[in-house]
Amino acid sequence: MPRIDSASFNGYHHLDLSNNFIGNVHQNDFHNLNQLKELDLSGNYLSHIDRHAFSNIANISFLNLSTNSIASLPDALLDLHSLETLDVTSNPIPDNPVTGFTDGVMRHLGTKLKEFHFGSDTIHTWPVSTNHLQALEKLELNGSLIYYIPPYFMDGFKSRLMSLTIRNTNLPTTPIMTGLRNLRELHLDNNPFHNYGILPNSFTGLDSLTTLSLRSDQLTEFPPILELLPQLTSVSLDGNSFYYISDNAITLINRTRISELSLRNCHLDRVPGSLTGASLRQLTSIDLSNNNINSIERYDLKDLVNLHKLSIAHNPLQYVSEEALKFQSLTILDLSDTKLKTIPRAVQNIPRLHDLLLTNNEIDCTCDLIWFEKLLKARHGSLNVTGSCETIYRTVVEYLNQFIPKCPDYVR
Repeated sequence: MPRIDSASFNGYHHLDLSNNFIGNVHQNDFHNLNQLKELDLSGNYLSHIDRHAFSNIANISFLNLSTNSIASLPDALLDLHSLETLDVTSNPIPDNPVTGFTDGVMRHLGTKLKEFHFGSDTIHTWPVSTNHLQALEKLELNGSLIYYIPPYFMDGFKSRLMSLTIRNTNLPTTPIMTGLRNLRELHLDNNPFHNYGILPNSFTGLDSLTTLSLRSDQLTEFPPILELLPQLTSVSLDGNSFYYISDNAITLINRTRISELSLRNCHLDRVPGSLTGASLRQLTSIDLSNNNINSIERYDLKDLVNLHKLSIAHNPLQYVSEEALKFQSLTILDLSDTKLKTIPRAVQNIPRLHDLLLTNNEIDCTCDLIWFEKLLKARHGSLNVTGSCETIYRTVVEYLNQFIPKCPDYVR
């Protein structure tokens, strides 16, 4: 679609025109679309938007202009009086308040805009005009050549901001975020922080923070700042190179309220021995997927009495001890995309298991699975199993129902 035909969309409330070939938006392109609330123009070739292109859709609350060729925040935004979410990520908009994120447009948006997404390699310094966004609750910077963010970057919205994302930058250290007292979620992903770049004074006063992501930040140790965040319950350290988890790291977690821990793609070659013991009773979810784990031994993850969800997916896992996985509270076990050839007998040790995920495993479906068919019957339909057989074109459950009763040793 090279241009917009408003007659085709009369009466729409949500209009998705993403990933087309639209290069310009003209003044009458949205004629008679005054009921429109959400508009997605992402992934086009937009380089020009007429000054009054949005005058007929002045009441939209959501606008996505990401991944286009827009070189300045469009003046057409001045006609939008109810806009709450704006995404201009991956546009060549410079950080200049005169020709890029212009003061006039940002000031106009500031009274209503709650969610703002931006970022591109044309941004070298933090655009100071963001301080006009005084109603902002969610801010995302995704991609820039920024090396430094000044301490005053959130002065205009520090009392309201609840979610902050800063990813894919050149920042060597975490920015100062003191004063974001209502911040609940913080995502600082794919930045070259290293261990020394996680600064304790960056996190002072974040007393409401519950979710923290430090993915792919070139860390090799658990950051000590975790114990500075009294309400923190969910942490993702995916994509860092830990290789092993030290006892000091676990001691650090013990001093927090962290219940959800994600260590995906951290180069772990075994289940960390330190992740064991009743002292970690607050943990309810652990994600160890996309590592190099090839076995689960008897005492791995022992005594995690409140664990509800465990993922070992996307590992070269070949062996699970029959004495492992003695979890009284576990309901979800993800063993998808491993090297397992059979269903681990250790699942018998999990009385409350509700979902067993075995997708993309080469399971040998044979009469050796009589025990598993008996287990499913004993659970009276409370255990859901996903996965297919390697030896026959059936799902595991289909094989159990259709073929196991025909096995010579099967007793009803």
